[in-house]
Amino acid sequence: MEYLVRIVEGTPWWVWLLFAYLVVRGIKALRPSTGPVWRFAILPAVFLAWGIASLANDFGITALSAGSYLAGLAVGTGLGWLMPGGQAIRADRAHGLVQVPGGPTTLILILAIFAVKYCFGVWMGMEPEVAAQGWFVMANCGLSGLIAGMFAGRFARLVRAYRTRPEEDLSAQAS
Repeated sequence: MEYLVRIVEGTPWWVWLLFAYLVVRGIKALRPSTGPVWRFAILPAVFLAWGIASLANDFGITALSAGSYLAGLAVGTGLGWLMPGGQAIRADRAHGLVQVPGGPTTLILILAIFAVKYCFGVWMGMEPEVAAQGWFVMANCGLSGLIAGMFAGRFARLVRAYRTRPEEDLSAQAS
């Protein structure tokens, strides 16, 4: 137990702030939401930026780190595109609004990527030499890209649905 307490105490404050923000966003995603399309790009952008920053800061941009991240990103984007829920998206192009159904997927993905990034970060903090191991770089960067890609794929599907769905007036439902 003392071991876990040391890990938690050694975690920078901003990590907990980011975690709280992400959990709040995930909980909000449990309910249907209506808003401008750009608002739904925030989480994919955060996870893409976080992944790229981690890649550059932790491993440097090498063929192995970038290739692993991009491979994970490609697979994740495809998986995100295929996730259920796209059929229920409603569009109001006149007001620039989109409505998405609520559900646990966003919260699950948020918790998954946070857990992956946190565990890999703790591991590197405890055993810095592991960051030089090729398998570790591939796993860390690949999983980071995979989960970020799932957010990107879901957002790409949302944009496609926004452009192709029948026009509806959602202005009274905007949050």
